[in-house]
Amino acid sequence: MKKFWSVLSFMAIVNLLAILGFVGWLSSTQRLNMDRVRAVRGVLAPTLADEVARLADEEAKDQEAKKAVDEATKAARPPMTAQEKVAVRLDATELDTQRYKRLQADIEAMQASLRAQQDKLVADRRAFDEERAAFARARSEVEDKVKDEQFKKTLAVVEAMDAKTAVLTLKQMMGATDDPNGGTKIADTGPGIAYLNAMSAGKRNELLSVLAKTDAGLAAKLLDGLRSFGQSARASEVPPK
Repeated sequence: MKKFWSVLSFMAIVNLLAILGFVGWLSSTQRLNMDRVRAVRGVLAPTLADEVARLADEEAKDQEAKKAVDEATKAARPPMTAQEKVAVRLDATELDTQRYKRLQADIEAMQASLRAQQDKLVADRRAFDEERAAFARARSEVEDKVKDEQFKKTLAVVEAMDAKTAVLTLKQMMGATDDPNGGTKIADTGPGIAYLNAMSAGKRNELLSVLAKTDAGLAAKLLDGLRSFGQSARASEVPPK
């Protein structure tokens, strides 16, 4: 403990001698005198809070002085004459007119742009509808052509059969089933009528003769369907008035 205090005392003496030496050097080189000592003491005397308050007070005084100068300048100005007031109003009106014209031009430009976009949308929609309709027509034509070619191939096969086999084939095409009450139940006579109508007259008469011997009711239905089928075909060929 005694050794610690001895070291501490030695360090304090060394620091004191260093400070005194620094002060002596400032004095010998004419960098420090009593006036400067007093000036430094005056700077360090107030606290930081005091310095902030002083600066704020000076700022407030500067603002008040500036305000007083502005008011004095305004008071020194002569009042506007009637002509000057009219000129100021005219200038303001002209500025308002220019702003209105610019706003109106902007609105018209936006409206024109919207109309152009709407016209483009309508044109695009019309073109799309036309393309879709053309595609639908082309697809229908292809499907009809395929169906027609397939129909012709099937018709040739049916016509090449003997009469009994051809009758059985037509029944299968029409979804024929045995009726418990007698005869035959037909799901759809359309396919049979279409093929009979497209056959040669000799082959058609041969098939109907064979069918009439086994199922006179079905033969009568097919004959009636052939009559209606021909009338429907002729009606469809007549253009509307």
